[in-house]
Amino acid sequence: MACMGVTGDAMDHLKLLLAGRNVSLNRDLSREEAARARTWFPHARFIAEHFAEFDYLRRGMMHHAPGTSGRGVDVRAYLTDAGLLLPRKGTPQPAGHDADMFLRGQWLEEYVWAAFLHAGADAATFHQAIHWRVDEYEGDNEIDVIARIGDRLAFASCKAMRPQPNAAGSQNYRGALVNFLNEIDNAQDQYGYPWDSAFLFTTTAFREDEGAARYGSLFGKARALDVYVLGLEDLPWRRLLPYMTKVVQDLRTEEIPLLEHPVHGAGMRRESA
Repeated sequence: MACMGVTGDAMDHLKLLLAGRNVSLNRDLSREEAARARTWFPHARFIAEHFAEFDYLRRGMMHHAPGTSGRGVDVRAYLTDAGLLLPRKGTPQPAGHDADMFLRGQWLEEYVWAAFLHAGADAATFHQAIHWRVDEYEGDNEIDVIARIGDRLAFASCKAMRPQPNAAGSQNYRGALVNFLNEIDNAQDQYGYPWDSAFLFTTTAFREDEGAARYGSLFGKARALDVYVLGLEDLPWRRLLPYMTKVVQDLRTEEIPLLEHPVHGAGMRRESA
C-alpha cells in the first residue's frame, strides 16, 4: 500500500490550512499508528464488506454475550485468525488495546482514511483531537478523519452503528443520524473554509430490501448542507474507491475564489499542491 505514504510536507500544509482558522492538531499521527493501520487495512475492508455479520459479533463483545452462533461465526473465525480476537470460547475478547479500539469502531476511521489516500488526497489523518480558538474562547474537539486535497480540507465523521434500528428505536435512530449530520456540518463550518467539505460515513443501511431508499429527508437535508453521506451499501471497496476517486478529483479541480489566503498570501488564487 505504498500509495498510502504521506510526506511530512504534505501534513505540514494541512496543519497550515487549519492554523488559518485558529485550529491545531493536538497530536501527530505516529509512524507506528500509520503502519499498523496500513497492516490492518484488509481487516477494516473485511469488516466493511461483512458488517451485518460483524455487528452481531460486535454487540456480543460489547454486552458480554457469547456471539458464537448465527451469523457471527465466520467473522469470529476470520478475526481470530487475524490476531484481533483471542482464540477462546464464550464472549469475544479483543487481543489487546489496539484491537479493542479497532473493533469498537476505529476500523471505520482507518478505512475512510485509507479511502481518501487511495483516492488521491495529498494528506490525511484519523482519530484526531483538535484545539480551536475563537477570540477569547477556546476548546477541544475530536474529528474522525481530516484530509487535504490541494488547498481544500475534508472533514469526515465515521459512525459504526447498527445497520437498522430495532422496532422500538426507530425514532431515536433517525434522530441520531440527523445529529451526526449536523455535527459534521458544524465542524466544517467552524474549523474549515467555505470551500471545504464535510462527509458522514455510517454503517446505516439506507436501502430497503426491495431497493427503496430510507431516510429521504436526511438526504434532502444533507444536500441542502452540502454534506456527502455514505452508508452501508457504499462501503464495499469496489464501490467506495471509484466514488471517492471521483469526489477527490472534482474537489481538486473546482476553482476556489480569490481571497486573503492563509498560506500563500493576499490576492493569490489557491492552487492544488
